[in-house]
Amino acid sequence: MGGDWNTTRLWDHYHPRASEIDFFHRAERHGWVDCHRRFHPEGEGPTWFRGNDPPYQNDHVFCDPETATRLVSCEIDAHPAESLGLSDHAPLVLELRA
Repeated sequence: MGGDWNTTRLWDHYHPRASEIDFFHRAERHGWVDCHRRFHPEGEGPTWFRGNDPPYQNDHVFCDPETATRLVSCEIDAHPAESLGLSDHAPLVLELRA
């Protein structure tokens, strides 16, 4: 399941009194796999492009552990948002093996 979750790990960095990271900890405890993070454990990638805001990743795709074994890649395609201005959100593109 995926979409604009309006939550980002990076929010807590810019807003120290926030606790957005709790959402991700709960998701992990319930067995949700963050598809993008699986391939990019070093941090978030920007999926939200609005003004001078930090490179927030508000959009996420989660799957169950069984589906995660079939993940080949999960990448952010910033081109539609960044270059074409089609939205202020960039899609995540997943590749799964059969």
